[in-house]
Amino acid sequence: MAGEIASYMGQDSSRLIGLDGFNDESVVAVRDALLAAGVPAARIRIGGFGDPQFRREGRVAVLFRN
Repeated sequence: MAGEIASYMGQDSSRLIGLDGFNDESVVAVRDALLAAGVPAARIRIGGFGDPQFRREGRVAVLFRN
C-alpha cells in the first residue's frame, strides 16, 4: 500500500499527505512506511485532520491535498 501511495504522490509534486490516527505509534509506523517507499518527509503532515468520532485503535487515515 505504501508503494501505491508513493507512486500516486510522484504524479504531482504539489501533493501533500496528512496522517491522522488514534495513537502516535500507528501514525509513526505509517509515516515510516511512506518514507521507506520514497515519499519525502517534507510532504507528510501529522495531525488531527479527520473527524475524531471516526478514529479507531489501529486505524490511520491517509488524506491527500493538492
